Amino acid sequence: MGGEFPINTAPIATAATNITQTGFTANWNLYHFASKYKIDIYTMVDNQKVYVSGYQNKDVGNVISYTVDGLNSETTYYYLIRATDGISTTINSNEIALTNLAYTLDLFKPIALDATNITNNSFVARWTWNTNYVLPQSYNLTVYEKKIGAEIGYTSFGFNGSVFPTGWTTSNTSFYTSSGYYRSASPSAYLTVDGSYLETNVFERKIRSIQFWYRGRSTGATNSLLIYCSLDGAQWQLIKTINPLITAEGQTIVVAEAEIPDCNALKFVYSKPGIGFLAVDDVKIGLQEISNTALTDYNAINVGNVNEYQVVGLNKISKYYYTVVAKNLDVLSAKSNEISTETLADGTFTGLQNLKNPYSINIVGNELLISSDSKYTSLSIYNLSGQKMLDTFFDESIRINKEQLPTGIYILKINNGIHKLLW
Repeated sequence: MGGEFPINTAPIATAATNITQTGFTANWNLYHFASKYKIDIYTMVDNQKVYVSGYQNKDVGNVISYTVDGLNSETTYYYLIRATDGISTTINSNEIALTNLAYTLDLFKPIALDATNITNNSFVARWTWNTNYVLPQSYNLTVYEKKIGAEIGYTSFGFNGSVFPTGWTTSNTSFYTSSGYYRSASPSAYLTVDGSYLETNVFERKIRSIQFWYRGRSTGATNSLLIYCSLDGAQWQLIKTINPLITAEGQTIVVAEAEIPDCNALKFVYSKPGIGFLAVDDVKIGLQEISNTALTDYNAINVGNVNEYQVVGLNKISKYYYTVVAKNLDVLSAKSNEISTETLADGTFTGLQNLKNPYSINIVGNELLISSDSKYTSLSIYNLSGQKMLDTFFDESIRINKEQLPTGIYILKINNGIHKLLW
Protein backbone atom coordinates (compact mmCIF):
# COMPACT_ATOMS: atom_id res chain seq x y z
CA MET A 1 0.00 0.00 0.00
CA GLY A 2 3.01 2.28 0.17
CA GLY A 3 2.52 3.14 3.89
CA GLU A 4 0.65 2.24 7.06
CA PHE A 5 -3.09 2.82 6.87
CA PRO A 6 -3.96 5.67 9.31
CA ILE A 7 -6.93 4.22 11.21
CA ASN A 8 -6.95 6.87 13.92
CA THR A 9 -7.49 9.74 11.50
CA ALA A 10 -11.09 10.41 10.49
CA PRO A 11 -12.22 11.01 6.90
CA ILE A 12 -13.92 14.35 6.24
CA ALA A 13 -17.59 14.22 5.24
CA THR A 14 -18.87 17.25 3.33
CA ALA A 15 -22.32 18.76 2.83
CA ALA A 16 -25.01 16.78 1.03
CA THR A 17 -26.06 17.86 -2.45
CA ASN A 18 -28.96 17.09 -4.82
CA ILE A 19 -31.42 17.08 -1.93
CA THR A 20 -34.93 16.09 -3.05
CA GLN A 21 -38.14 14.89 -1.43
CA THR A 22 -36.91 11.29 -1.38
CA GLY A 23 -33.13 11.38 -1.34
CA PHE A 24 -29.79 13.18 -1.46
CA THR A 25 -26.16 12.71 -2.47
CA ALA A 26 -23.69 12.15 0.39
CA ASN A 27 -20.19 13.55 -0.19
CA TRP A 28 -16.76 13.25 1.42
CA ASN A 29 -13.12 14.03 0.73
CA LEU A 30 -10.65 11.52 -0.71
CA TYR A 31 -8.86 9.59 2.05
CA HIS A 32 -5.23 8.61 1.44
CA PHE A 33 -4.66 4.85 0.95
CA ALA A 34 -8.41 4.00 1.13
CA SER A 35 -9.64 1.30 -1.25
CA LYS A 36 -13.30 1.83 -0.38
CA TYR A 37 -15.66 3.58 2.00
CA LYS A 38 -18.51 2.60 4.33
CA ILE A 39 -21.47 4.81 5.18
CA ASP A 40 -24.04 5.03 7.97
CA ILE A 41 -27.34 6.84 7.30
CA TYR A 42 -29.84 7.29 10.10
CA THR A 43 -32.46 9.43 11.78
CA MET A 44 -32.56 10.34 15.48
CA VAL A 45 -35.45 9.24 17.71
CA ASP A 46 -35.22 10.08 21.43
CA ASN A 47 -31.48 10.72 20.97
CA GLN A 48 -31.03 7.22 19.55
CA LYS A 49 -29.84 6.40 16.05
CA VAL A 50 -32.41 4.64 13.84
CA TYR A 51 -30.57 3.34 10.78
CA VAL A 52 -32.13 3.47 7.33
CA SER A 53 -32.61 -0.14 6.21
CA GLY A 54 -29.50 -1.32 4.38
CA TYR A 55 -27.43 1.72 5.34
CA GLN A 56 -25.60 0.65 8.50
CA ASN A 57 -21.93 0.17 7.61
CA LYS A 58 -22.88 -0.05 3.92
CA ASP A 59 -19.96 -0.66 1.53
CA VAL A 60 -20.26 1.93 -1.25
CA GLY A 61 -17.00 1.16 -3.05
CA ASN A 62 -14.09 3.42 -3.93
CA VAL A 63 -16.06 6.61 -4.54
CA ILE A 64 -16.29 10.02 -2.86
CA SER A 65 -20.05 10.51 -3.28
CA TYR A 66 -23.08 8.27 -3.08
CA THR A 67 -26.73 8.92 -3.98
CA VAL A 68 -29.47 7.63 -1.70
CA ASP A 69 -33.16 7.40 -2.65
CA GLY A 70 -36.40 6.00 -1.25
CA LEU A 71 -36.39 8.21 1.85
CA ASN A 72 -39.17 10.21 3.48
CA SER A 73 -39.88 13.84 2.71
CA GLU A 74 -39.48 16.60 5.33
CA THR A 75 -37.30 14.31 7.44
CA THR A 76 -33.87 15.06 8.93
CA TYR A 77 -31.24 12.45 8.07
CA TYR A 78 -27.63 12.10 9.18
CA TYR A 79 -24.64 10.39 7.61
CA LEU A 80 -21.01 9.65 8.44
CA ILE A 81 -18.20 7.87 6.61
CA ARG A 82 -15.41 5.40 7.41
CA ALA A 83 -12.52 4.60 5.09
CA THR A 84 -10.94 1.17 4.75
CA ASP A 85 -8.07 -0.48 2.92
CA GLY A 86 -9.83 -3.83 3.05
CA ILE A 87 -8.11 -4.83 6.28
CA SER A 88 -8.30 -1.90 8.66
CA THR A 89 -11.03 0.73 9.04
CA THR A 90 -10.79 4.30 10.27
CA ILE A 91 -12.75 5.96 13.00
CA ASN A 92 -15.98 7.76 12.08
CA SER A 93 -15.95 10.97 10.08
CA ASN A 94 -17.74 14.07 11.20
CA GLU A 95 -21.56 13.86 11.04
CA ILE A 96 -23.54 15.62 8.30
CA ALA A 97 -27.22 16.52 8.82
CA LEU A 98 -29.76 17.41 6.14
CA THR A 99 -33.55 17.65 5.78
CA ASN A 100 -35.30 16.32 2.70
CA LEU A 101 -37.61 18.68 0.85
CA ALA A 102 -41.37 18.88 1.25
CA TYR A 103 -43.65 17.76 -1.55
CA THR A 104 -45.35 20.62 -3.39
CA LEU A 105 -48.36 20.56 -5.67
CA ASP A 106 -46.40 21.28 -8.85
CA LEU A 107 -44.72 17.87 -8.63
CA PHE A 108 -47.99 16.01 -9.24
CA LYS A 109 -50.97 15.99 -11.56
CA PRO A 110 -54.60 14.88 -11.36
CA ILE A 111 -55.80 11.82 -13.24
CA ALA A 112 -58.68 12.70 -15.55
CA LEU A 113 -61.34 9.97 -15.88
CA ASP A 114 -63.83 9.21 -18.64
CA ALA A 115 -66.87 11.47 -18.76
CA THR A 116 -70.25 10.21 -17.57
CA ASN A 117 -73.90 11.29 -17.92
CA ILE A 118 -73.36 12.24 -21.56
CA THR A 119 -76.36 13.85 -23.29
CA ASN A 120 -76.84 15.79 -26.50
CA ASN A 121 -75.65 19.02 -24.84
CA SER A 122 -73.77 18.10 -21.65
CA PHE A 123 -71.53 15.65 -19.84
CA VAL A 124 -69.96 15.24 -16.41
CA ALA A 125 -66.17 15.63 -16.38
CA ARG A 126 -64.43 13.54 -13.71
CA TRP A 127 -60.97 13.23 -12.19
CA THR A 128 -59.17 11.88 -9.15
CA TRP A 129 -56.16 12.72 -7.00
CA ASN A 130 -53.74 10.53 -5.10
CA THR A 131 -54.50 11.33 -1.47
CA ASN A 132 -50.95 10.34 -0.48
CA TYR A 133 -49.82 13.57 -2.16
CA VAL A 134 -50.22 17.10 -0.81
CA LEU A 135 -53.94 17.81 -1.13
CA PRO A 136 -55.30 20.51 -3.48
CA GLN A 137 -57.61 23.29 -2.37
CA SER A 138 -59.41 23.44 -5.73
CA TYR A 139 -59.25 22.41 -9.39
CA ASN A 140 -59.22 24.30 -12.69
CA LEU A 141 -61.16 22.61 -15.52
CA THR A 142 -60.58 23.37 -19.20
CA VAL A 143 -62.95 22.07 -21.88
CA TYR A 144 -61.98 22.57 -25.50
CA GLU A 145 -62.48 21.58 -29.11
CA LYS A 146 -59.77 20.73 -31.59
CA LYS A 147 -59.66 22.75 -34.78
CA ILE A 148 -57.93 21.26 -37.79
CA GLY A 149 -55.96 23.59 -40.04
CA ALA A 150 -56.74 23.89 -43.74
CA GLU A 151 -53.41 22.75 -45.13
CA ILE A 152 -51.81 19.31 -44.99
CA GLY A 153 -48.01 19.30 -44.97
CA TYR A 154 -46.41 16.21 -46.47
CA THR A 155 -43.16 14.79 -45.09
CA SER A 156 -41.19 12.07 -46.89
CA PHE A 157 -39.02 9.56 -45.07
CA GLY A 158 -36.39 7.33 -46.67
CA PHE A 159 -33.44 5.33 -45.40
CA ASN A 160 -30.58 6.91 -47.33
CA GLY A 161 -27.18 6.23 -45.86
CA SER A 162 -28.59 3.22 -43.99
CA VAL A 163 -29.95 5.55 -41.31
CA PHE A 164 -33.43 5.57 -39.83
CA PRO A 165 -35.27 8.92 -39.65
CA THR A 166 -34.74 10.93 -36.48
CA GLY A 167 -36.97 9.73 -33.67
CA TRP A 168 -37.92 6.44 -35.35
CA THR A 169 -37.39 3.13 -33.54
CA THR A 170 -37.12 -0.39 -34.89
CA SER A 171 -36.54 -3.94 -33.73
CA ASN A 172 -34.58 -4.71 -36.89
CA THR A 173 -31.62 -2.63 -38.08
CA SER A 174 -31.19 -4.28 -41.49
CA PHE A 175 -31.20 -2.41 -44.79
CA TYR A 176 -31.54 -3.82 -48.32
CA THR A 177 -29.49 -2.48 -51.22
CA SER A 178 -30.31 -5.02 -53.97
CA SER A 179 -31.77 -3.54 -57.15
CA GLY A 180 -35.55 -3.71 -57.23
CA TYR A 181 -35.89 -3.80 -53.45
CA TYR A 182 -35.86 -0.06 -52.88
CA ARG A 183 -38.05 2.61 -54.41
CA SER A 184 -36.37 5.93 -55.23
CA ALA A 185 -32.93 5.44 -53.70
CA SER A 186 -30.94 2.67 -52.04
CA PRO A 187 -31.41 1.26 -49.43
CA SER A 188 -34.80 0.28 -48.07
CA ALA A 189 -35.59 -0.79 -44.51
CA TYR A 190 -35.55 -4.59 -44.37
CA LEU A 191 -37.86 -6.52 -42.03
CA THR A 192 -36.68 -10.09 -41.64
CA VAL A 193 -38.29 -11.74 -38.62
CA ASP A 194 -41.80 -12.18 -37.28
CA GLY A 195 -42.89 -9.12 -35.32
CA SER A 196 -40.12 -6.86 -36.59
CA TYR A 197 -41.33 -3.28 -36.84
CA LEU A 198 -40.71 0.31 -37.84
CA GLU A 199 -42.17 2.94 -35.51
CA THR A 200 -42.27 6.67 -36.18
CA ASN A 201 -41.80 9.37 -33.60
CA VAL A 202 -44.94 10.95 -32.11
CA PHE A 203 -45.69 13.92 -34.35
CA GLU A 204 -47.02 17.18 -32.95
CA ARG A 205 -49.53 17.34 -35.79
CA LYS A 206 -52.24 14.83 -36.65
CA ILE A 207 -51.65 12.22 -39.32
CA ARG A 208 -54.14 12.68 -42.15
CA SER A 209 -52.59 10.60 -44.97
CA ILE A 210 -50.14 7.70 -45.31
CA GLN A 211 -48.29 6.44 -48.36
CA PHE A 212 -45.37 4.00 -48.67
CA TRP A 213 -43.76 1.45 -50.98
CA TYR A 214 -43.00 -2.15 -50.12
CA ARG A 215 -41.89 -5.38 -51.76
CA GLY A 216 -41.87 -8.90 -50.38
CA ARG A 217 -39.14 -11.42 -51.07
CA SER A 218 -40.16 -15.09 -51.02
CA THR A 219 -42.99 -14.17 -48.67
CA GLY A 220 -45.51 -16.88 -47.88
CA ALA A 221 -49.24 -16.54 -48.42
CA THR A 222 -49.87 -16.05 -44.70
CA ASN A 223 -47.39 -13.22 -44.28
CA SER A 224 -48.84 -9.73 -43.75
CA LEU A 225 -47.83 -6.13 -43.16
CA LEU A 226 -49.83 -4.57 -40.32
CA ILE A 227 -50.21 -0.81 -39.93
CA TYR A 228 -50.99 0.60 -36.51
CA CYS A 229 -51.59 4.14 -35.31
CA SER A 230 -51.39 5.76 -31.89
CA LEU A 231 -52.02 9.09 -30.19
CA ASP A 232 -49.15 8.78 -27.73
CA GLY A 233 -46.86 6.00 -28.96
CA ALA A 234 -48.06 3.73 -26.14
CA GLN A 235 -51.50 2.40 -27.08
CA TRP A 236 -51.81 1.16 -30.67
CA GLN A 237 -54.80 0.54 -32.94
CA LEU A 238 -54.63 -1.65 -36.05
CA ILE A 239 -55.91 0.32 -39.06
CA LYS A 240 -54.86 -1.74 -42.09
CA THR A 241 -53.67 -5.24 -42.98
CA ILE A 242 -51.86 -5.87 -46.27
CA ASN A 243 -52.14 -9.48 -47.43
CA PRO A 244 -51.05 -11.09 -49.63
CA LEU A 245 -47.73 -9.28 -50.02
CA ILE A 246 -46.61 -8.34 -53.53
CA THR A 247 -43.26 -9.85 -54.53
CA ALA A 248 -43.04 -8.68 -58.16
CA GLU A 249 -41.84 -5.07 -58.58
CA GLY A 250 -43.34 -3.98 -55.27
CA GLN A 251 -46.41 -1.88 -54.58
CA THR A 252 -47.22 1.64 -53.42
CA ILE A 253 -49.86 1.66 -50.70
CA VAL A 254 -52.08 4.68 -50.00
CA VAL A 255 -54.07 4.54 -46.79
CA ALA A 256 -57.32 6.42 -47.34
CA GLU A 257 -58.03 9.35 -45.05
CA ALA A 258 -61.26 7.68 -43.98
CA GLU A 259 -59.23 4.74 -42.62
CA ILE A 260 -57.07 6.91 -40.34
CA PRO A 261 -58.46 7.67 -36.86
CA ASP A 262 -57.19 10.43 -34.61
CA CYS A 263 -53.47 9.64 -34.33
CA ASN A 264 -49.95 11.10 -34.11
CA ALA A 265 -47.70 8.08 -34.64
CA LEU A 266 -47.43 5.04 -36.94
CA LYS A 267 -46.03 1.55 -36.61
CA PHE A 268 -45.38 -0.93 -39.43
CA VAL A 269 -45.25 -4.54 -38.18
CA TYR A 270 -44.21 -7.56 -40.27
CA SER A 271 -46.24 -10.66 -39.44
CA LYS A 272 -44.28 -13.70 -40.62
CA PRO A 273 -45.78 -17.06 -39.75
CA GLY A 274 -44.23 -18.29 -43.01
CA ILE A 275 -40.97 -17.60 -44.80
CA GLY A 276 -39.58 -14.53 -46.57
CA PHE A 277 -38.54 -10.95 -46.00
CA LEU A 278 -40.04 -7.50 -46.52
CA ALA A 279 -38.55 -4.24 -47.83
CA VAL A 280 -40.21 -0.90 -46.96
CA ASP A 281 -39.26 2.45 -48.48
CA ASP A 282 -40.42 5.97 -49.37
CA VAL A 283 -42.80 6.55 -46.47
CA LYS A 284 -44.84 9.72 -47.02
CA ILE A 285 -46.97 11.08 -44.17
CA GLY A 286 -49.43 13.96 -44.44
CA LEU A 287 -49.62 16.00 -41.24
CA GLN A 288 -52.23 18.59 -40.35
CA GLU A 289 -52.12 21.31 -37.70
CA ILE A 290 -54.45 20.77 -34.76
CA SER A 291 -55.16 23.63 -32.35
CA ASN A 292 -57.03 23.51 -29.05
CA THR A 293 -59.78 26.09 -28.71
CA ALA A 294 -61.11 26.40 -25.17
CA LEU A 295 -64.83 26.98 -24.67
CA THR A 296 -65.44 30.51 -23.38
CA ASP A 297 -67.23 29.35 -20.23
CA TYR A 298 -64.76 26.55 -19.48
CA ASN A 299 -61.31 28.05 -19.95
CA ALA A 300 -59.41 27.09 -16.76
CA ILE A 301 -62.58 27.61 -14.74
CA ASN A 302 -62.16 27.12 -10.98
CA VAL A 303 -64.69 24.46 -10.01
CA GLY A 304 -63.76 24.21 -6.33
CA ASN A 305 -62.55 21.23 -4.37
CA VAL A 306 -64.64 18.60 -6.19
CA ASN A 307 -63.86 15.55 -8.32
CA GLU A 308 -66.53 15.99 -10.98
CA TYR A 309 -68.28 18.87 -12.72
CA GLN A 310 -71.19 19.08 -15.16
CA VAL A 311 -70.36 20.79 -18.44
CA VAL A 312 -73.45 22.20 -20.18
CA GLY A 313 -74.46 24.26 -23.20
CA LEU A 314 -72.70 22.05 -25.74
CA ASN A 315 -73.54 21.19 -29.33
CA LYS A 316 -75.03 17.80 -30.15
CA ILE A 317 -72.93 15.13 -31.89
CA SER A 318 -69.74 17.08 -31.17
CA LYS A 319 -66.39 16.00 -29.84
CA TYR A 320 -64.97 17.74 -26.77
CA TYR A 321 -61.82 17.33 -24.69
CA TYR A 322 -60.94 18.26 -21.14
CA THR A 323 -57.98 18.49 -18.78
CA VAL A 324 -57.71 19.35 -15.10
CA VAL A 325 -55.11 21.24 -13.03
CA ALA A 326 -55.02 21.17 -9.22
CA LYS A 327 -54.43 24.39 -7.29
CA ASN A 328 -53.19 25.50 -3.88
CA LEU A 329 -53.20 29.29 -3.58
CA ASP A 330 -50.95 30.36 -6.50
CA VAL A 331 -49.27 26.96 -6.94
CA LEU A 332 -50.57 24.85 -9.82
CA SER A 333 -50.05 21.15 -10.43
CA ALA A 334 -49.00 19.69 -13.74
CA LYS A 335 -51.83 19.25 -16.24
CA SER A 336 -53.76 15.98 -16.18
CA ASN A 337 -54.05 13.57 -19.07
CA GLU A 338 -56.52 14.52 -21.80
CA ILE A 339 -59.99 12.96 -21.99
CA SER A 340 -62.17 13.06 -25.09
CA THR A 341 -65.94 12.62 -25.21
CA GLU A 342 -68.76 13.14 -27.67
CA THR A 343 -72.23 14.50 -27.14
CA LEU A 344 -75.16 12.48 -28.45
CA ALA A 345 -77.73 13.00 -31.17
CA ASP A 346 -81.19 14.01 -29.95
CA GLY A 347 -83.12 11.71 -32.30
CA THR A 348 -85.25 14.47 -33.90
CA PHE A 349 -83.84 14.19 -37.40
CA THR A 350 -86.18 12.96 -40.13
CA GLY A 351 -85.67 12.33 -43.82
CA LEU A 352 -82.48 13.21 -45.65
CA GLN A 353 -82.36 16.88 -44.73
CA ASN A 354 -79.70 19.46 -45.48
CA LEU A 355 -79.62 22.08 -42.75
CA LYS A 356 -76.91 23.79 -44.76
CA ASN A 357 -76.41 22.89 -48.37
CA PRO A 358 -72.91 23.60 -49.69
CA TYR A 359 -72.65 19.87 -50.46
CA SER A 360 -74.65 16.98 -51.93
CA ILE A 361 -75.32 13.42 -50.71
CA ASN A 362 -76.05 10.67 -53.23
CA ILE A 363 -76.21 6.87 -53.18
CA VAL A 364 -74.69 5.45 -56.35
CA GLY A 365 -74.91 1.65 -56.51
CA ASN A 366 -73.01 0.32 -53.49
CA GLU A 367 -71.35 3.65 -52.76
CA LEU A 368 -72.31 6.72 -50.77
CA LEU A 369 -70.97 9.79 -52.59
CA ILE A 370 -70.67 13.08 -50.68
CA SER A 371 -69.51 16.16 -52.58
CA SER A 372 -68.67 19.56 -51.15
CA ASP A 373 -68.16 23.01 -52.64
CA SER A 374 -65.30 23.65 -50.21
CA LYS A 375 -62.10 21.94 -49.23
CA TYR A 376 -61.45 20.27 -45.87
CA THR A 377 -65.01 19.30 -45.05
CA SER A 378 -65.49 17.38 -41.78
CA LEU A 379 -67.59 14.21 -41.83
CA SER A 380 -68.75 12.07 -38.89
CA ILE A 381 -71.16 9.13 -39.25
CA TYR A 382 -73.01 7.55 -36.29
CA ASN A 383 -75.33 4.60 -35.98
CA LEU A 384 -78.59 4.94 -34.04
CA SER A 385 -76.86 3.76 -30.85
CA GLY A 386 -74.63 6.81 -30.98
CA GLN A 387 -71.52 4.81 -31.94
CA LYS A 388 -69.20 6.70 -34.28
CA MET A 389 -68.64 4.64 -37.43
CA LEU A 390 -66.46 7.12 -39.31
CA ASP A 391 -64.64 10.34 -38.45
CA THR A 392 -62.66 12.06 -41.19
CA PHE A 393 -62.09 15.12 -43.37
CA PHE A 394 -62.31 15.20 -47.15
CA ASP A 395 -61.32 17.48 -49.98
CA GLU A 396 -64.28 18.18 -52.36
CA SER A 397 -65.66 14.60 -52.36
CA ILE A 398 -65.53 11.24 -50.64
CA ARG A 399 -66.82 7.77 -51.55
CA ILE A 400 -67.87 5.26 -48.91
CA ASN A 401 -68.69 1.68 -49.87
CA LYS A 402 -70.77 -1.06 -48.26
CA GLU A 403 -67.68 -2.70 -46.75
CA GLN A 404 -67.04 0.44 -44.71
CA LEU A 405 -70.68 1.11 -43.83
CA PRO A 406 -73.13 -1.82 -43.82
CA THR A 407 -76.83 -1.42 -44.58
CA GLY A 408 -78.68 0.50 -41.86
CA ILE A 409 -79.87 3.90 -40.61
CA TYR A 410 -77.19 6.48 -39.83
CA ILE A 411 -76.78 10.05 -38.64
CA LEU A 412 -74.40 12.13 -40.76
CA LYS A 413 -72.72 15.26 -39.46
CA ILE A 414 -71.15 17.24 -42.30
CA ASN A 415 -69.52 20.38 -40.93
CA ASN A 416 -72.47 21.77 -38.93
CA GLY A 417 -75.20 20.04 -40.94
CA ILE A 418 -77.09 17.06 -39.49
CA HIS A 419 -78.73 14.40 -41.72
CA LYS A 420 -80.47 11.07 -41.44
CA LEU A 421 -79.35 8.46 -43.95
CA LEU A 422 -81.30 5.34 -44.93
CA TRP A 423 -78.59 3.13 -46.43
